[in-house]
Amino acid sequence: TEFTKGFLTLPQVKALIKYVTRRAKRKNRTISDVRNLAIVWLVLTTGVRCIEVERANRKDIRVVDEDKGTVILSVQGKGKKKKSQFVMIEHHTYEAIQEYLSLREDDKPALFLSHPNNSMTHVKRITSPVVSITIKDLLRAIDIDQPDITAHSLRHTTAMMSFDELGLGLDKVQQ
Repeated sequence: TEFTKGFLTLPQVKALIKYVTRRAKRKNRTISDVRNLAIVWLVLTTGVRCIEVERANRKDIRVVDEDKGTVILSVQGKGKKKKSQFVMIEHHTYEAIQEYLSLREDDKPALFLSHPNNSMTHVKRITSPVVSITIKDLLRAIDIDQPDITAHSLRHTTAMMSFDELGLGLDKVQQ
């Protein structure tokens, strides 16, 4: 249907990661570049929704096993009233989030902030529409401009990669 979202191919995922990483590592990077890398890693590796990115707080990230490097993010899923679910955060994602947080000069509880004009003034919790627009702009920057490829497509990409690349069963992918 016209509402069905597509997913990225493995070469497209690699191109997206390469692009956001290059922007976040350049000399004249902005705080938004570093934030965007963290968000892309988070969505691609966990499949969280844009609304879950919006609702995430700093305190929702917890290291549960330092020896194994196990990190989780508590999430408030779609239609839920509490943060009763969690996703495992992989190493690259955690590092990207920590780098972003280290650049922030605030004590706001939100994990991700909007940065008008890439500044630290007038910041507030990022909204899911801003996450969607940001990801769509990043996709356009690497010449992916299809109507069925959106921020939500990254969630579908996570599912497809878990199924195809990792060989997980459908029940595990749904979890």
